[in-house]
Amino acid sequence: MDNFWKALTVVVAFVASAIAFGNYWVSREKFRMDLFDRRFKVFEAARRLVSYALQEGKVSQEELWTFRAGMIGKEFLFSDVVVTYLDEMDKHAVRAFTHSLAAERQGTMPLTPMQERLREEQSTAVGWLTDQLQQLQRRFAPDMKIRTSRFL
Repeated sequence: MDNFWKALTVVVAFVASAIAFGNYWVSREKFRMDLFDRRFKVFEAARRLVSYALQEGKVSQEELWTFRAGMIGKEFLFSDVVVTYLDEMDKHAVRAFTHSLAAERQGTMPLTPMQERLREEQSTAVGWLTDQLQQLQRRFAPDMKIRTSRFL
């Protein structure tokens, strides 16, 4: 009878270990999916800004602030390569917004050399942003891939 209790203890310990491992695996997978969700929100904010620039040919203040709000915490979610890319995107978005704002404040007719330069710089910044529509997925992909688990 003494051996029965020893064997039962081993079986219970094994079952408890299996349950603990299952909980660990589920928690790890949940963490990976939560991380993906948070990263995807940043990707969506960047894609939205680029799409807006492509459709409207400018960057509005609202879109700029929406983009910046979506970028909060990017340093904790992405590799340095993606963070640098997002910072570059922000720089071009700010440039597009400020140059279009300055050009609008200058008036409409006739265009002064200053207005022409501002509109040209705005066009360059918006052009860079619209070119990113094809680059976004490729740039984000290394950090966004969901790797399959080795278990199950």
